[in-house]
Amino acid sequence: MSIVRGETILVRSGAGVLYCEAVEERECAGENCGEVILWVRTPKGALMPIDLPIPDDAPATSHFASCVDAESFRR
Repeated sequence: MSIVRGETILVRSGAGVLYCEAVEERECAGENCGEVILWVRTPKGALMPIDLPIPDDAPATSHFASCVDAESFRR
């Protein structure tokens, strides 16, 4: 499945499901991760990394939930 910039992506969140806009695919900056992720823009304008591939029958999942280096990105 190819993601197109501006495409609407459903993303699972603590509040339910968010409708986000696809921005770009990039490699995770985590030192020990390196997974290819998709950055999306949330309805409030924040950028969020999500895991690829996106399931056909379910919302996408935030990469923060699966990244081995997630703790290094927390503020």
